[in-house]
Parts: sequence; structure tokens; C-alpha cells
Amino acid sequence: MKIQRLDDLALFLTTVDAGSFSAAARQLDVAPAVASAAIKRLEAQLGVRLFERTTRRLRLSEAGERFLPDARQAWQHLRDAEQALDADAHALTGTLRLTLPSTWRAAICSTGWKTIWPSARRCGWKCR
Repeated sequence: MKIQRLDDLALFLTTVDAGSFSAAARQLDVAPAVASAAIKRLEAQLGVRLFERTTRRLRLSEAGERFLPDARQAWQHLRDAEQALDADAHALTGTLRLTLPSTWRAAICSTGWKTIWPSARRCGWKCR
């Protein structure tokens, strides 16, 4: 893979949305020189110029226009994967072991505890 740093991709997308390196740098809380260097590094890795730069204007090059939709989609896939892992990390899992009188089992089974902890397993008794 040519892209070696995900923060360079994030800076590219933020620069496109913000319209300038300095605005993107402010949004990401980095120095404008860091933003500019990240874009230059990304362009070098990809072997194309992503932006056409003038003293007064910054706009996507033809290659940048072609790259943008796929870059956005890839970034969104990464965000979705990160959120899925985050949700898994905070989910309650494992085996639920309870020592209760048999008269309480029916009450617990009828409360729908499985909707609260869908990935939990119980052992030793069955809810009917």
C-alpha cells in the first residue's frame, strides 16, 4: 500500500472540506507547515499532485478529484470499523452464573435479560 500514514489521509480530507491548509490545520490543531508537509508526503506516496496551488487559491487537481470519493469512502470504512470495535469493547459478554432459589428463575427469565445482555450466556438452567 502506498499510503503509509492515516493522518495524512485525514488531513487531505479536512483540507478539501476546509478549503485551505491553514483552515485544515486549525481544525486538526496542527501547524500549517505540518498540514502542508502531510499533503506533500501523501502526493509523493501516490505519485500525483492532489492540489493545484497558487498564492491565492487552492483547488483539487484532476487526480485529486478522482481520488476524493474513494478516499472519503475508505475513511468512512475505517471509522465504521473503529466504531464497531469500540461497541464490542464496551459490550457485556461472558457467562452469567446465578445462584438463586428456583422460584426466582421464572421471574428472571420473564424480565428479558437477554435483551439487555444479548451476548451473555447462561448455564445451569433454561428459561422456558
